[in-house]
Amino acid sequence: MKDYSSNNAFLSWEGTINRKDYVINMLILLTLFFGIFFIKFDVLAPQKVLNVILTYMVYFLQFIVLISILSVVYRRINDFSIGRSYKFKKTMNTIFGVLFLFPVLYFYVFAYFLSFLQAIIAILNILAFSAIIIGMIAAVVFAFIKSK
Repeated sequence: MKDYSSNNAFLSWEGTINRKDYVINMLILLTLFFGIFFIKFDVLAPQKVLNVILTYMVYFLQFIVLISILSVVYRRINDFSIGRSYKFKKTMNTIFGVLFLFPVLYFYVFAYFLSFLQAIIAILNILAFSAIIIGMIAAVVFAFIKSK
């Protein structure tokens, strides 16, 4: 049985999230995610070993924030899917998988293993970047869809 209670946790995949909390959480998480790109590692850790450790920790933090963004989007999809048909829920879960989960899995896992297939990786790069752009638009649209 699914948990349909509303919560505001960042790393929770269970339950739902209302529109106001969705917008607030997405703004916080996107600020963290894109703010990490502006960190200058050479200034913070000029030693090579410390720089490598700090870089690893910051990229791991970026991955955790990305998983948090995915969980917030997934719970928002659960929120406006309650009370709708099974086909709608299945379609929305497919959209989540294609627009949000595919680019994350591709860039963090599959791109390293498929690097020797240049023709396939070029096509998958185009598909992943287009999924990211459409996913960003969909994430904004999800903030305006009312639940039943």
